[in-house]
Amino acid sequence: SDTGHYIKSGRDVCELVGNKGIGLTVAPSRGSFENVVRVRHMQEYQLGIVQSDVLEFIKEIGRKDPAKYPALADIPTTLKLVLPLYNEEIHVLAQGDIVELGDLAGKVVGIGRPGSGHFLPSVVLLKLAGIKPARTEAIGGEDAVKAMRNQRLDAMIDVAGYPSSLFQNFVTEADGFELVPIENPKIK
Repeated sequence: SDTGHYIKSGRDVCELVGNKGIGLTVAPSRGSFENVVRVRHMQEYQLGIVQSDVLEFIKEIGRKDPAKYPALADIPTTLKLVLPLYNEEIHVLAQGDIVELGDLAGKVVGIGRPGSGHFLPSVVLLKLAGIKPARTEAIGGEDAVKAMRNQRLDAMIDVAGYPSSLFQNFVTEADGFELVPIENPKIK
């Protein structure tokens, strides 16, 4: 999004290299997956900001079934890590009787839009922990918080760099939501 960490980091990199006479333009996208595809298959994109777990997931898909996903099969050999920018944190925000990760079982959980930086870590987290929500919704960020306020979601999983603007500027104490500890013996 125009207010997310990716776009801010992209603008910082643009300013940094611009001071050295290197022209760089920042373009918004729908997230990590789209950034990988753009850099690999669209000549006008030479650099993209991508979560490392998303890149690893794409590499694994390409390795397992190159015939089915030919556009992903060559990614392991054609893309290179330039530099790590920052760490991201996974947050589980919940309401009601959800006080631990296992309580998400049987609940409605927002996991982000497919292709977003929220989606893949959310799916992996739930799978590794062996948690089966009643339903997951492809919704994240402010829209997920609004859905929680309207009782359409019981919880949401958010992945963001520190500090998370969502938690600083949009979630309020009056919401009564709680951050759930991500503790589960199946997650290492």
